[in-house]
Amino acid sequence: MALPFLFRRIKIPSSDSGAGVGNTILASGSKGIYIGFSSDNNSVQENMIGTDGTHNWGNSNNGISLWDVAGTVIYRNEIAFNNSGSSPDYGGILIQTAGSISNRISENSIHDNEGLGITLLSSANGSISPPVLSIVGKNYAFSSKGFLPKPV
Repeated sequence: MALPFLFRRIKIPSSDSGAGVGNTILASGSKGIYIGFSSDNNSVQENMIGTDGTHNWGNSNNGISLWDVAGTVIYRNEIAFNNSGSSPDYGGILIQTAGSISNRISENSIHDNEGLGITLLSSANGSISPPVLSIVGKNYAFSSKGFLPKPV
């Protein structure tokens, strides 16, 4: 069995892709994962960001931050305990700038962050609104779009 990598931060500033799969990112002095400036078509999946699954090891900024990035998939991560209270914009996932389009956020566990779970700023993702979940159960969630069953 492969053990996950333990990082304080992953930064992909430009022209690279492949942010990470299966990493544990804890207690960085900034963002857990930062992808920026046209580093498009990344996959951020199955990471533990701000927690090891049991304890609060949050990053002082966002768990994941995308700046001017297109086509990134954020999938099946646990993103928790991020933002030491320095800004209401910091929390689970922050995507910003109009160049940040077609980014997919799916099947993540985003909880116990100081800021919002998902924040879109400066026309990111075409200014779509993140989902608002009104009822959450063990195997389902309910939003304005209807019931969302838990995938098997």
